[in-house]
Amino acid sequence: MENQPITNMRVSYFCALAARGKFVLLYLLSLPLSAQIVREVDFPYQADLIVCEVPYEYQADVLVYITDKKYELRDDNCFWLFTKNSYEADFTMYFTSYQYQADLKVYYVDQKYKARWKNKKKENILK
Repeated sequence: MENQPITNMRVSYFCALAARGKFVLLYLLSLPLSAQIVREVDFPYQADLIVCEVPYEYQADVLVYITDKKYELRDDNCFWLFTKNSYEADFTMYFTSYQYQADLKVYYVDQKYKARWKNKKKENILK
């Protein structure tokens, strides 16, 4: 019975926030961004994904634009920002030279408008 006042206080606070429209703001701020901040690792067992850079665009699952600015990251996961800090990374990736080992094949583009998914079946691999 001692917990009941705390529960009522939580419910009252929630109702007060919802009534003021601040609950929506708090909810939106708590959602994770789907940007791709990537950290390269040295061994496959350390990686979330094994990636192969392919020499031709037609071989790729995704066309990736590399940026060094966080504000350029998009929701479609075609813009990547590389970091050395593991706490900043959304994904850790091991880069292999062999396409048959890769979970994802990437081709790097030099212009933002070219970045897109080519293999729609693999689009959810980075979410």
